[in-house]
Amino acid sequence: MESHLEDVYGPAAPFSEHRPGETLKYRLPGEAGDYSGVILWCVEASEQVGLHYIVERAGAGDSFPDIVFPANIIA
Repeated sequence: MESHLEDVYGPAAPFSEHRPGETLKYRLPGEAGDYSGVILWCVEASEQVGLHYIVERAGAGDSFPDIVFPANIIA
């Protein structure tokens, strides 16, 4: 499973504040309201994009996962 996630989303972050399996509460830019979901993968920062989380949003069914940046996480 992990190798599939790495193939799709990129290398796992060696260090991150949150881990796969944890539930997050977050906001998405340009959308009203807060969401929650379970982290599927923590993606390592690259030259183009910083560290981010692939999150399966609660109640979203089989939709594409959300991409959540640390700045959008609600403590």
